[in-house]
Amino acid sequence: MPRAIANVQTTKPSPYLTQLCKHFSHQAGDDFSVQFDDLRGEMRYRSTRFGQQTILLDASADDLLVLTAVAETTDGLTDVERWVGSHLERFGRRDQLEVKWLDS
Repeated sequence: MPRAIANVQTTKPSPYLTQLCKHFSHQAGDDFSVQFDDLRGEMRYRSTRFGQQTILLDASADDLLVLTAVAETTDGLTDVERWVGSHLERFGRRDQLEVKWLDS
């Protein structure tokens, strides 16, 4: 399965993890699930177009939010990178967050 990682530098990794997961938890349903605590999160989405897409979030470091994206296809990976990255950058505009994905 295609996989990518983004190491997002921030002094507030846990608040951003929480904000992102809470935002997407409003979409939770049969095709979308979100689970999280203060340090880790997992969002899963089953798309009819791209199949299963998963984002793992890790805020255990003091100045780093680690995002791991996994998808069934490369197009699905590109899709999940786009929607998660754009939301996080918008939420972190004041802190100038930048999400850069690296294939793993």
